Amino acid sequence: MESTRGISRLKYKTSTDGWLARYTVEGETFRKTFSDSKYGSPEASKTAAEEWHKEVRSLFPPMTREEYFTVSGRTPESGITGVRRNVAINKGHEYPNWVATWRLRGKLHMKTFSVNKYGEEDAKRLAVEARQAVNDQLEAEWRDNYWNYRPHLINEKGYIEEPFAYEGEKKYVLHLQAERDRSIRGLKLDAFLQEHGKLFCEICSFSFEKAYGEVGKGLIEVHHLVPFSELSTGRNTSISDLMCVCSNCHLALHNGDPSENLRRLKIIFDSVTKKGANKTG
Repeated sequence: MESTRGISRLKYKTSTDGWLARYTVEGETFRKTFSDSKYGSPEASKTAAEEWHKEVRSLFPPMTREEYFTVSGRTPESGITGVRRNVAINKGHEYPNWVATWRLRGKLHMKTFSVNKYGEEDAKRLAVEARQAVNDQLEAEWRDNYWNYRPHLINEKGYIEEPFAYEGEKKYVLHLQAERDRSIRGLKLDAFLQEHGKLFCEICSFSFEKAYGEVGKGLIEVHHLVPFSELSTGRNTSISDLMCVCSNCHLALHNGDPSENLRRLKIIFDSVTKKGANKTG
């Protein structure tokens, strides 16, 4: 059976044959094997491989031409995506030209400008202008249609009623995440409760339970004294490496250098505590 793009035939001397499906996008490679023995026949295993490849491709679509040039740092010789110089050959004669290309609803469109007719610079300029005109037209059409479908955002004077952002669309992303052991949080809270009898921020002394009653019971955040961002490899974390903090202090700690911010916050709240003690004394 013939291989198709992204799917190749596997043959082994000591085990069953099958198909390897492979798809690479933005430097990340997805791969999976499909054995003939599992699916019953080479045809069935290949179908399963094709379906998997199609699903992964739909979840992580390939980059557009514009995205590829942006990520790779490459640009066409024109400096404009969608504009290129081409040389057509007919009966041994060369006919150089500049071409503007774009896709609309999946169909490729192009306009060609002859170097022999317009000259090198004018042919290039006309191609760039043609591509830009299409971009402007498509952008204007999108903008007009967008507001036509959202009239409630426009008041009677034609102004946008309030700023907005488009959110909520689901997408898959690839990322590297440092592993956390959630059990150490529970151990820290148990030790803290055993020592102090209640949960409160070790920096500002704020207590969720005291402020919010039953709703705030058991609420506190646990801060790593050695930030995860500074770890290049895994390490053992003990409860002495953690501290209980409120949400506000935790946010302030990570607004820059956590270690330096912790030093500053302790100075701030130590001075607040001393002032309070002097007033009551």
